[in-house]
Amino acid sequence: MALHESITNQVSLSFAKHLLLKESQKNIVFSPLSLQFVPSLIAAGSEGPTKEQLLDFLR
Repeated sequence: MALHESITNQVSLSFAKHLLLKESQKNIVFSPLSLQFVPSLIAAGSEGPTKEQLLDFLR
């Protein structure tokens, strides 16, 4: 597995764990793809160091 895939999986699993612990009495649906898609949209509208940090995260 590539490093990028491993990091993406770890972020997705960490996010899922956080949601499940916080909202344990509710039904939850989320898409790991959205964890990649939303930062991409934010990066597209960002400039400077913020954009670079987001792009580094997404790579």
